[in-house]
Amino acid sequence: MKKSLLFLSLVWLAVNLKAQNGCPGCAINLPVDLAEDTLFLSDAPAGQANIYYDQDLSFRLPRTTTPVASIDSTTPPNLAISSFEIVSVSNLPPGLSWEANQREFDTSEETDGCVKICGTPLIPGLYNVEVVLDAQVVIISRRTSFSFTLLIQPGVTATDGFRMINNVGCGELDVTFINTIPSNEVEGFSYRWDFGNGLVSEEENPMPLTYDEPGIYEVNYEAVIDTAGFFLTKVLIEETTCNDILGGRPDLKIDVIEPDGTTVYTSDIITNATLPLTFELLQPIEDIGNYSLRVTDDDSGIGGADDVCGIVNFTQNTEGSLTDGDDLKVTLTITHPVETINSKDTVFVFAQPEAPDLVLEEQFPLCEGDTIEAMVLNYQDGLQWVQDSTSLFEETEATLKISENGTYWARYISPEGCSSESLPVSASFGMVPSGIAFEVENNLLSVFQPEDLPESSSVAWQADGAMIPGADGLVFCVDSSATYTLVVTDEETGCFATFSQMVTYDPNFPNCVSSNEEVYREDLARVYPNPFQENIVVEIQDPTTQPSNFRVISVDGREIIAGKWRDLPGNWDKKELPVYELAKGIYILQLFTGRLHQNIKLVKE
Repeated sequence: MKKSLLFLSLVWLAVNLKAQNGCPGCAINLPVDLAEDTLFLSDAPAGQANIYYDQDLSFRLPRTTTPVASIDSTTPPNLAISSFEIVSVSNLPPGLSWEANQREFDTSEETDGCVKICGTPLIPGLYNVEVVLDAQVVIISRRTSFSFTLLIQPGVTATDGFRMINNVGCGELDVTFINTIPSNEVEGFSYRWDFGNGLVSEEENPMPLTYDEPGIYEVNYEAVIDTAGFFLTKVLIEETTCNDILGGRPDLKIDVIEPDGTTVYTSDIITNATLPLTFELLQPIEDIGNYSLRVTDDDSGIGGADDVCGIVNFTQNTEGSLTDGDDLKVTLTITHPVETINSKDTVFVFAQPEAPDLVLEEQFPLCEGDTIEAMVLNYQDGLQWVQDSTSLFEETEATLKISENGTYWARYISPEGCSSESLPVSASFGMVPSGIAFEVENNLLSVFQPEDLPESSSVAWQADGAMIPGADGLVFCVDSSATYTLVVTDEETGCFATFSQMVTYDPNFPNCVSSNEEVYREDLARVYPNPFQENIVVEIQDPTTQPSNFRVISVDGREIIAGKWRDLPGNWDKKELPVYELAKGIYILQLFTGRLHQNIKLVKE
C-alpha cells in the first residue's frame, strides 16, 4: 500500500509541476457592446476533476477608478488610471495554472487582454479565484482585486462495466457507482461488486458509498450474462455396426428429435462415411426433457428401408460419450454461452493534511527594511505563502523572509492536491531611512542624494561586514576590493537601513584620482535578444566591472534613453533595459564604468 501511495503521489506531483509551466496563447473575445471604461472579465466555464482544462478568459480594464469604486469602497471614483499591472491570480484549483497575454497595460493605448487557464484540476469544488491588480492612479500606485468563481465538478471514471463519479478526493469521499451493463429486467444477469474496503454487493445498482479512511481502494466488478441458452454444436460418431447393403461403408446422417417426437434437425448424408465422423451444427436445446439423436445408414429405399444404426437420449446437461448397446457410440458437444465481464477501477482517498505549523521570528525593535523569518516546522515542500490574501507565487520554501507590513500565512498542498492552511501571523515594521544607496566612481563611494537623509541620521561604512573606523562621512575612498555597506541610522527611532554592493578596487585610481586615458572595451557586456521586439537584457561579461551609466542613442547621435545602471531592474551584472517603445530601426547602446566604455549596436524589428 505504501509503495502504491508513493507512486501515485509522484504521478500527481508530475501533473502539478507540468501545470506550473504556464498556459500561453490565449485569444481575446469581448462583447461588441462593452463599455469603454469598465472592469469586465468573462465567465470561467466549469471543469471536471482529472480532465484537462483549457479555457481563455477575456477582460477589459478600466480607464478611471469609477468602475473599481463600485466593487471596492475604499477606492475614490473619477480618477484617471494611467497603467495597470496584473500581480497575481490566486486560489486556483490545485493542478491549474494561468498566463496572461501581457501583464502590464498603458490605459492610453490598450485595456483589453486575456488569460488562459489550463492544467488538470485535481480536487472538485467551487473556487473563489482572486485577481490582484496594481493600478497607477495619478502618481500613486494602488492595489485592488476582484474575484470570480470556478466550479470543478467531481471526476468521472469509466471501465467496460461501470462508471464511478467522484473517485478522487481528500479526507472522506462519497462515490457513486453506475452500472453500464444493465439487465433491463431480462433474466439471466447477475452482478458482484467488491468495493475494496471490505464491502461487497450483488445489487445491479448499488447505493453510493462513503470511503472515510485514506487509502487506495481497488473496485472489482463482475457481470455474468446467461441469456443465450444451450446448443448442440457437435456430434462425433465414434463407432457403429451399420454397413451398406452391398457390404461397403455406410451412408450416414443424423436426426435431432425433440421430447415430443418432432424432428428439428436432419443433417446432410455423408456417403461412404469413414469413422470417426463429425457433424457440426447449431441446434438449440430447450430445458423440456430428453432429446434423441438418431444415426441412420441411408439406403435411399433399397432393401425396403433405411437402417437405423442407433438412438441415444440426452438433455442440456449431458456430457461425454453415449452408446446404444454395441451398435452405436457417439460423443455430443453441448455449448452453453455465458458472457462474463470483469473490470476494475480505483478510488483514491488522500489524507487531509495537517495545517502547517507556523512560527514567526521575534525581533525588537522591528524596523522597516529589516527582515525576519516565518518558518513552517512540519513541511518542507508543497507550500505557498500568502500575504494579505495575495499568494506570493515565488515563495514556496519552508522559510519566508518578511520585510513588509502584513498578515502572513502558509498554505500546504499535498502531492495529491489536498490543502490546509496555517494560522495567520502579523508583522509590523517601524519607519527607517528610505532611498539609501551609494555610487561608485573611480574607487570613490558617495552617498546617493544625501539631501534626502533624515536630519537625525548618522552614517557609517563597512567592508565585508566589518565597521571601518572613522568612516562616518558621506563619501569614502576604498583601497581594496570588498563588499562595502552603507549604514544610515535614524538616531530618533533606532531603525537603520543598509545598502551593499561588491566594489572591485581599480588600481588606476589610487586615492580615487587618475590621469589615465579612457579605455574602450569590446567585451565589457553582451546584449540579447538582438535584434529585439520587446525589452533586452544587458549582461556584464567581466565580473570585476560594474557599469555606472548607460544611454541609448540613434544613428544620428540623438540621445533616446539615458540613466544610471543601478536604476535598471535585475541583478547588478544582468539588467533589463526597457526599449520596447523604440521605433523600428538601428540604435547604439553606450555603457560607461570608470574609464571603461563600450558601444553596442541594437536592432529593433
